[in-house]
Parts: sequence; C-alpha cells; structure tokens
Amino acid sequence: MKIESTSTPVTSFFKTQTDDDVTRAECLFANFICEHNIAFNTADHFTKLCKLMFPDSKIAQKFHCGRTKTTQIVKKSLAPDLQKVVVDHLKNKPFSLSCDESNDTHGEKSLAVLVRYFTTEANTRFLAMPICNIGTGENIFKHLNEIFIENEIPWKNCISFMSDNCSVMTGRNNSVISRIREVQPDIFDLGCICHLANLCTVAAVKSLPLPVEDLLIYVYYHFHHSAKRKEQYKEFMDFLDVDPSKILKHCATRWLSLFRAVDRLLHHWPALKSFFVSHEDVDKPGRVKRCADLLSNPEMHMYFHFLRFILPFLMEFNTMFQADETRLPYLGQEIRLLLRKLLGKFVQAKVIKETKDITHIPFKDPALHLDDSFLAIGLSTRAYLSQHEDDVEPSAVSRFHHSIRGFYMAAVDKMVEVSLP
Repeated sequence: MKIESTSTPVTSFFKTQTDDDVTRAECLFANFICEHNIAFNTADHFTKLCKLMFPDSKIAQKFHCGRTKTTQIVKKSLAPDLQKVVVDHLKNKPFSLSCDESNDTHGEKSLAVLVRYFTTEANTRFLAMPICNIGTGENIFKHLNEIFIENEIPWKNCISFMSDNCSVMTGRNNSVISRIREVQPDIFDLGCICHLANLCTVAAVKSLPLPVEDLLIYVYYHFHHSAKRKEQYKEFMDFLDVDPSKILKHCATRWLSLFRAVDRLLHHWPALKSFFVSHEDVDKPGRVKRCADLLSNPEMHMYFHFLRFILPFLMEFNTMFQADETRLPYLGQEIRLLLRKLLGKFVQAKVIKETKDITHIPFKDPALHLDDSFLAIGLSTRAYLSQHEDDVEPSAVSRFHHSIRGFYMAAVDKMVEVSLP
C-alpha cells in the first residue's frame, strides 16, 4: 500500500491536450514579453500571479514559465522560426540593408544589422548582431558578407544601403559601400537622412565664432555630480524668479538634443550668469571663469537666441523622417523645401524666385544677401538687440550679422554637398 501511494501514475508520462494548451500559453507569453520589451524577470512573478488569478484553470495551474524558461523559448524556438521568415523574404525579394556599430568603449562592440522589405506593407526586421571590435570598412563588410553566406542571401537582392555617413561606411574608397559595390554594382547608397540634417547643423554651429556647444557642456558638468552646487544654485533661481527646471545635457551624437539644451539654458541664463559671476573661483583659470566670461558676453547671448529660432526648422525635417511609415518618396521634395527655407533667410527673394534650380544659386555672393535689417535672426534676437542697444557695441552687432550669414552659408553648403545630386 505504501508503494502504491508514493508511485507516480503511469498516465502522467503521456501527453494530454492540457499539456499542449500549456505549451501554447507559455509560447504566447514568451512572445508577448519580447513584443512589448518587458524585462524577463517579470516572468518569475507572472507564473505565481497566474495561478492566483485563475485557480480553477488547469492550464494556469500547470503554467510554469519563469525567466530561464522564457529565455530559452525565445532563443531556441521563437527566434529561429521568425528568423526563417525574414531570411526567406531576403532570398527571393529585394530589400534594403541598414547597419550601425555600437560605440561602447569598455566592452565588445556589436554591429546591428537590420533589413527593410515590402510585403503588403513595409517591414523593418532584425537580421543579426555580430561582434565587430575592429571598425574598419574591410572588417565590417567581412561580417556582413558572412551573414549573407551563412543564410544563403544573394547580394543581388540588396538594392540599397543605409548607415551613418562616416567615411568608413560611405567613403569613396576603402569603405563598406565600396566593397558592397564589388559584389552588387547596382546598389544605391541612401545614407541616413537624419545624419545628413545633423551634419548640416553641426557644420553651421561650428562656423559661429563663439563655442556654443562648449558652454552647454561646461554648465551641465559643473552641476552634474554636485548636490551642493545644485542647492547653492537654487538660491539664485529663487532670487531672480527663474522657474526651477533641470539643466539638460547636450550630446553631440543625439540629433534633437541641441535645441532643447539651448532653450533650457536660455531659460536659466540670468540665474546662471549671476551664479558664475559671483562664484569664489571666478578669477581662477578653469571652468567657472570660462562659464562666467561666456555668459557675460552679449554676443553669446545673441547666438543662443538665434539658435532657438533656427533649430526648429532642422528639427522638423529630422522628426518627419523618423516616422514609422515610409517617407522616402518625399525625400527630394523635403530637402529642396528645407534648402529653399534656409536660402530665403539670407538671400534676396528675387534671386531665389528667378533661379530654376536652387542648388545653383551663388549664395556666397555678398551682393545677393539681405541687408542686416531683413536678415532672419528671430524675433527674440531682435528684441534682445533692441533692449540692450546701449550694452552691445555696434561692431559686435555687425560681427553678429556677419556670423549669421556664415551660419546659413555653412548649412546650405553642407546640404548641397551631402544631400543633393
């Protein structure tokens, strides 16, 4: 009798319909975790919760799908099946290839490879992510070629290549695209549209005579790791009636961060200027003195007002092409529209109207430029000039207008160079 009570019934060794339903539930749950980018640790808690929520369900009582099991279902079952669907499309249909390297400086670098193809709609799918610690054109292409060979994907089906616009990826010689053209001569180098707009912005900002980006970085890192400095600064905000808000970090590799950082610094300008000018280390060489000098410079203040005016035009272009739906048919039209907007801010309207191809406008000719009073610098910049007429030297105002023309010319020059045929 004792043996019978502790023995496992023979029926427990056979699969039942309930077991199939449990397996189905576990696969659906693992797929849900991936689809919604939920932490795998959630699976441990959900398994217990499931039994409490559905005590009368046989499936719920048999449901056991912790983080380890969920991970294995994704890696060993779902991923290969979903990958096969993607590879089958790439073997038989045209597609676009996109890749980018991680910029981790402390560990191994990964090369993310995505593909985009059409069925009844546009599909962007993950293909592979090999380790690629040596970021040369030769080595990156080697990894891409190995992926194609391993999955038996013909290069002839790859019709376009998208990447950031660095020389390693898109250079004329010894780059990834130059090697791809050896196996697929008809490939189209699309580049990254958002990178193109960012390159134009970077070129234009660098043309300004004062270090705008440096000031953003100096101020941010002065407060970043110091709770004491933040508390001291609150007194200046309260005294000057500046609404408290976080000083934002500008990251050069993040396309949309510059406008937000500029706008926030302008909001804090009176309090920041007072804080750094009255700082005990203001007379010592270092970051405090640099910040005090730049914040006290009326020209720097004017450049920040101008950037708050002009950057939204470039941001609007960037955000448009970060949408989920396909916008490629509008690319040429939108680039020319942005170019026309920029030209209209410093070139005479008559010249733009009479020129059929705006890329051929001699925009560097001073005779075609607008006068200072008509140059587009923004209402807040005009208001600042009017309010500080006694504080700003005429030579500084003249230098400012000259620099703004240089800003526009640098932006247009870069746009024509990298964006238009």
